[in-house]
Amino acid sequence: MNWIRTKLVQGLLSNTYLTCPLYPFSLLYGGVVRLWILAYQTGVRRKEFLGAPVISVGNVVAGGTGKTEFVLYLARFLETLGRRVCVLTRGYGGRRRGIVSSSKLHWGDEALLLRARLPETPILTGKDRVKTGELAIERFNSDVFILDDGFQYLRLNRDLNILLIDATNPFGGNRFPPCGLLREPLSSLSRADVIVFTRVDQVDGMRALRRKVERLNPDAPLVSAAYKPLWLEDHRTQERRSLETLKGREIIVFSSIGNPVSFERQLESLGASLIRNLRFPDHHFYNRKELGYLRAQSRSYPLVTTEKDGMKLGPDFPCSMLKVEMVVLEGREILERRVQSIFD
Repeated sequence: MNWIRTKLVQGLLSNTYLTCPLYPFSLLYGGVVRLWILAYQTGVRRKEFLGAPVISVGNVVAGGTGKTEFVLYLARFLETLGRRVCVLTRGYGGRRRGIVSSSKLHWGDEALLLRARLPETPILTGKDRVKTGELAIERFNSDVFILDDGFQYLRLNRDLNILLIDATNPFGGNRFPPCGLLREPLSSLSRADVIVFTRVDQVDGMRALRRKVERLNPDAPLVSAAYKPLWLEDHRTQERRSLETLKGREIIVFSSIGNPVSFERQLESLGASLIRNLRFPDHHFYNRKELGYLRAQSRSYPLVTTEKDGMKLGPDFPCSMLKVEMVVLEGREILERRVQSIFD
């Protein structure tokens, strides 16, 4: 009996009943998600098709896994194949829906960044990505779609499911909100056709994580990727500065992204000394008071932020942006063959 009692207490402590008072809501969240997935698996809810191939890029954890940079990488690769690419994104944080046609904030920070980096590629925002996809075919004759943050958008059939896993925080504490960051049960990894580990350069080893993922999905090839810092860019003048300027420099960092810790670590790895980390909620739009505070801070130390955050700042705002790109470190040929196979 003592052994049973000990195991029960250990189980309670490890399974969040005592560590997270909101655990019943996590159970409810998980139950609803499972029912939603089951509805599509059993055909109770029907999937819809666009008249062109669809590649989904998504994750099973809320927060930043590097989706935007991976979408940029994928779009450029598809364009080298001569494809007419269109990106369908929900437009988190934005108020306007449709074809992103200006630099106004109402489109949302991710959509603005995609438009800035892919100026010739149609970027469409909207919750109904079947509708926006049909619009893109009509207006732009698009022949392939990238479904940004699409792993949970089961309504739209996809020809390739690419799942991103952040190596620094792979499964969001293994719990559903509000006790964790999981958006789906880990069994959903079986839906992925390709699995990409991001930020692999920020962890000591990948063996245990790779083994766990292989047990959950033994068929999907595993790809490794990381953010590659390119340069610092002055937000006001667009002047490029060498990353060497960060070495030994005291700076203040601010951001409103899903994984600010990873961004801060990257700056430290480049030799910067972080005097202060100012973290805002993901997709946050800075108000006048917050911008005034940041301006005041810039009089003491240089401000550094992300390119995505730079989309939400006025042209005269005194800061620098760290420009980065996604690089595939392992499995690039396999990934690109899988992408090309959907056109065969």
